[in-house]
Amino acid sequence: MTIRTNQNGFTILELVVAITVATILVALVLSSYVVFTKAFARQTRAGLDVRRSVVMKARVDALMGRIGEVTTVHGNTIEFRDRKTASLREISWRSGALHYGDSTAVTGITDFLVSDPDAGCSGPHRVLLWEAHTESKAWIAGAVRVTML
Repeated sequence: MTIRTNQNGFTILELVVAITVATILVALVLSSYVVFTKAFARQTRAGLDVRRSVVMKARVDALMGRIGEVTTVHGNTIEFRDRKTASLREISWRSGALHYGDSTAVTGITDFLVSDPDAGCSGPHRVLLWEAHTESKAWIAGAVRVTML
């Protein structure tokens, strides 16, 4: 009887080690994939929030640019003469939006405040500062030079 010493195939130990190593590698790759996917989604949301804030600031700036001569400023309301039409108008914040007269001009604002740092100063020209908080928790602000009546 002849005993063969030349065997083809793997031992059970070699198979278990190979499967264990492959499982560990697959687990590492999948966990990295999940981490990168979540990071990408977070960055995408942050980018969209920044884009929305920039667009919202441009809309508020355009609206504030209509202010001609200011008659009164109260917290979140400005009464003024429109620069283009010379009619008496109002910009106010209510119900989560910035309103120009009766129409909604900018939505998605959770808080809006206008301040007049030069209130005690004499002279017709002043700078009004405005700040707004958006639904995405961003803070935007700006300033507009006005003439006070």
